[in-house]
Amino acid sequence: MRKVSKIILSILGVFIVLLAYFCGVFFLSFKTKYKDIVFASANQFDVLPSLIFAVLKAESKFNQNAKSRANAIGLMQIKLSTANYMLSIENQDEITETELFDPKTNINLGAKYLSYLINKFEDFEVSICAYNAGETVVGEWLKNSEYSKDGKTLNQIPYKETREYLQKVLFNQKVYKNFFKFD
Repeated sequence: MRKVSKIILSILGVFIVLLAYFCGVFFLSFKTKYKDIVFASANQFDVLPSLIFAVLKAESKFNQNAKSRANAIGLMQIKLSTANYMLSIENQDEITETELFDPKTNINLGAKYLSYLINKFEDFEVSICAYNAGETVVGEWLKNSEYSKDGKTLNQIPYKETREYLQKVLFNQKVYKNFFKFD
């Protein structure tokens, strides 16, 4: 009987060590790099810091040099045309691709774009979908009764990538909000 107890305790010990290891690895993937920039941008554009961190993790995993096949650039994966559109709203000068790789510029413009989408679409989840798929595409989905019953919310998201992106951002945001207390 003692031998069985020792085996069970050994297995339990190994399980606890593995669980602690994987929990540590999991939480290490939730970086808080650029915290000062994120909080300043969140405050300036009235966007939850947890949302900005969630998008940073989902879009670039905090790689400031990231560039997608679709030419989305930097930490928040913003297209240069979108960045310059955000700047043109307030009659600011256009920026270059090189400037968009700068963390402060990129996070500021990403937060500004999130704020713009949240105000435009009014539904939080629709706004996140628009950040991924584009506001024109999401606007078309809202007009289609197959995807939206009320023209304001989506009951179906036709792009698998956008469905998965929404779930990823929502999950990331919960972690940043509940475990890091970033709101």
